Amino acid sequence: MREERKARPTAHPAPFRLLPLLLIVIGAILLVNNLGIVPWSIWPVLARLWPVLLIVAGLDLLLEHHGRWVSLLAAIAAVIIVTATAVAILRFHDLGSAATEPASARTTIVPLDGAARGQVNVHLAAGQLTMGALPSGATSLLAVNSQMPSGMQMTSRVERSDGTATVTLQGEGRAPGLWFLDWIGPQDGIRWTVQLARATPLTLEVNLGAGRADLNLSELAVQELTLDSGAGDMTVTFPAGTSRTDAQIRSGAGHLTLIIPPEVGARLHAPAEGIVKINVPGERFRQTADGYESSNYASAAHHLEITLHLGVGSVDVR
Repeated sequence: MREERKARPTAHPAPFRLLPLLLIVIGAILLVNNLGIVPWSIWPVLARLWPVLLIVAGLDLLLEHHGRWVSLLAAIAAVIIVTATAVAILRFHDLGSAATEPASARTTIVPLDGAARGQVNVHLAAGQLTMGALPSGATSLLAVNSQMPSGMQMTSRVERSDGTATVTLQGEGRAPGLWFLDWIGPQDGIRWTVQLARATPLTLEVNLGAGRADLNLSELAVQELTLDSGAGDMTVTFPAGTSRTDAQIRSGAGHLTLIIPPEVGARLHAPAEGIVKINVPGERFRQTADGYESSNYASAAHHLEITLHLGVGSVDVR
C-alpha cells in the first residue's frame, strides 16, 4: 500500500513574517527618539516612505526559496537603508533651513474690545509654539510674537459675535531654499509665542503639523482645549483655577508631557490605540476601565477631563 505523502507546511504570508520586523524597527526608532538621537519629526518622513513596505514584501517573496535568513537579512537591510535616508534628509533639510535668509519678527495684538469669551485657533504646519499668559493688568485678548523665515508670514483673522471674539492664527507662505522638503519637519526659523488674557474664559484649538509645543495654561481660564499634532514633542501645563477643563489631544507620533496641578481632580481617558507607553504617578492616580483617575477627583473643586488619541510615542503625566 502506497504511503500517503505528508503535505508540505504552507509558508506564512509575507505580511505575517514582516510584522515582528516592523515592531522591532518601530521600537528602535522610538528608543532613539526618547534618547534625543533622532528627532520626532522623522515620523512624517517615514510615513511618506511607506512604499518601502511593498519593497520589503517583494524581497521576501523573491528570496523565499533562498532561505528564511536570506529573506530576513534583505528585509532588514532595506528598512535600515530607508531609515538612514530619512535621517539624512532631515539633517540636509536642517542645513538648508539654516542657510536661508534671517527670520523676521512681528508682533500682533488683538484687544478684548468688550469680549466676554475668547476662541483662539492656531494653525502652524511646522515649528516651535510657546503659549502662556499675558502680564497682569493687560487689556488685550492675545499678543503674538511670530518669527518666520523670509517668504513666510503669520496671518490673523478676528471675528466678533455675541460677546465672543474668535481669533484664527495661520502660517502662510513658503521658505526659500529647500522648499521641496518643507513637509518634512520643523524649520529652525519658525517660532510663535502666543500670550493670552488671564481671566477671560477661553476655548483653544491648536493644530501643529510637526515640531515642539509648550502650552503653559496654568494661569489661564481655559475651558476647552483641542490639540492636534502630527509629530513632535509637546508639553501641556493645565489650569489650576478653572472649575472644569475638557481637553482632546491627538498625536500621530511623539512625546507628550502632561503637567496637572495637584489640587485639580483629573481623569485621563486613553483608549487602547497605537503603540503608546503612558507613565502615571501611582501615588496620585488609580487605573480605571479606560484610563486613570486622580485620588482627589471626587473631592476636588476643579476638574480636568483629558482624552488621548495617540498613534506612536510616550506620555508622561506629572
